Amino acid sequence: MGDSAMILRRLTQHVKDQDWFAVVLDFLIVVAGILIAFQITAWSEARAERRMADAYLDRLLADLRAEADLYDGHIAYNEAVQRHAQDATQALEGGAAGLGAAFLVDAYQATQVVSFSPVRGTYDELLAVGAINSLPDITLRERLDAYYQLTTARAGEWAVRTPYRDTVRAYIPDVTQRAIHDRCESFALGAAVLDEDCEPDLGPAEVEAALERILSVGDLWAQANHNLAGVRVKLLLFRAQRDDVGDVIAYMEAAGR
Repeated sequence: MGDSAMILRRLTQHVKDQDWFAVVLDFLIVVAGILIAFQITAWSEARAERRMADAYLDRLLADLRAEADLYDGHIAYNEAVQRHAQDATQALEGGAAGLGAAFLVDAYQATQVVSFSPVRGTYDELLAVGAINSLPDITLRERLDAYYQLTTARAGEWAVRTPYRDTVRAYIPDVTQRAIHDRCESFALGAAVLDEDCEPDLGPAEVEAALERILSVGDLWAQANHNLAGVRVKLLLFRAQRDDVGDVIAYMEAAGR
């Protein structure tokens, strides 16, 4: 404030003295000061925007890596479901003779579905606050948009539950289902795991009663076969999505994230 007042007094005095060179010089000093102030402000704002963009990029990369880990877990889980679905379908092709507790395990485990929630909090925040354009890399913005659109489209397929699931869980007695669940499913690091070669605590009479009920379903093989096809589609989409998120991560890492 003092400097401005001093310059104004000098400028006024130079005008009175008709010292036009000094007037022009003082005027240029004032203009230069204003321009420098504007430039400093612009630099400061640009640095703040770069810091904000860098923070968002770090968070985006963390989200994408976490999502990649989720895909790995879902792929492993659905591969196990697919193996049970294949075994159950093949067993039904051979007829009822020889079916036992192992078939009940396969039939039940083939119905398993685990929900999936994408890790997209940072991306949604970018869109919500209108900060997506703060990311300077246009190609990255396009890749992220395409990736998250695919995630939304594929999420519908991952959530599909076939009629076979409802049939098996309606006809196999609850006590049998719980016995299979207790011995054949566990949790590791917060994620569900289907244990292979498990032996549920089922007596001969319980097995026979459960088989009688589930095999009374006339189109059970057709439902099992349809379910198997659905599990394969889920696996295909999970693997494709895992490849897609890997491509985005690789692009960001190559760009120095």
